[in-house]
Amino acid sequence: MTTRAIDENGDWIFGKGANSYTTELNELKQNIKTKILEWKGDCFFNTDRGIDWLNIIGNKNKASQLQEDINILLNNIEEVINVKDVSILLNNRKLTLSYTIDSTLGGVEGEVIVR
Repeated sequence: MTTRAIDENGDWIFGKGANSYTTELNELKQNIKTKILEWKGDCFFNTDRGIDWLNIIGNKNKASQLQEDINILLNNIEEVINVKDVSILLNNRKLTLSYTIDSTLGGVEGEVIVR
């Protein structure tokens, strides 16, 4: 499968021919990042999809709730076979999430920063 690539701002890339698209491992990393950044209730045709950021932010056990939600999210991605590790670092208004998974495409390590 081929997907339109996104830049560091989350915008689609156009005008670069085949370089405007991403495939395989990069596509999976991009898919994971966009799913993590999706807010629950944002998708009008599937309001249960996404992370419930509003309730997590106000929760005393933010890290454990977020860890659980991220594990569920990763395990529900079609290409993911096994979630090996998910680490979360909360620092004021910045979240750094690192993950290691096994997928149908091979092992994947990635990092997502949420501000």
